[in-house]
Amino acid sequence: MRRADPDDCDQIINLVEIGKDDVYNRVYSYPRILKLIESAYLAITVIDREGNVVAFAAFEDFPQGMRGMHDDKHYNYWENWFKQAYKIDEFSALNTLWLTYFIAGGSIAYKQQKYGYKKILQTVYTSLPDVIGILFLARGDADDDDINYCFDPLSIYFEEIELKDPKVLSDVRGIAPSSRVFFSSRVLMLPFIEIRHAN
Repeated sequence: MRRADPDDCDQIINLVEIGKDDVYNRVYSYPRILKLIESAYLAITVIDREGNVVAFAAFEDFPQGMRGMHDDKHYNYWENWFKQAYKIDEFSALNTLWLTYFIAGGSIAYKQQKYGYKKILQTVYTSLPDVIGILFLARGDADDDDINYCFDPLSIYFEEIELKDPKVLSDVRGIAPSSRVFFSSRVLMLPFIEIRHAN
């Protein structure tokens, strides 16, 4: 497991099963893999013993697809509408990342993807000690079958956040009002360890 490299791009694209590329495009808002590798806040590649890419994940400090929400300090400012819609104050771009793309394949079977993703999450948290969790936006404009196909292997690590004020999302450009948000806590991957003096 390592930081993604532009040379990984072709192998990552080839992880998408034939006929499933449109599914990933709809769920992840038509990503450009090379751009994700080069500009994502954190992009991680999982390789097997032979050096083949078997999984890839990209994380940003804003949700995928959001556009036009910025101020003088933020390229994509999500905290304000998020707090209004979900009534949660502790998440910010300083302590929370958004999963913007995940794919696995090759020697990793579909039902085994969750183990690859768990290793990726552990790497995120050990690399970025200030991150308290990962958010995932299940886009409201994507079919449920598409979201289930991409997200089901990972859903064991996430819990849906209750939407308190649905009207707020209707004013957010690039995010459908029927979108859902899921959260994965750092504690699930790296349990808190209490250290005390020995007696």
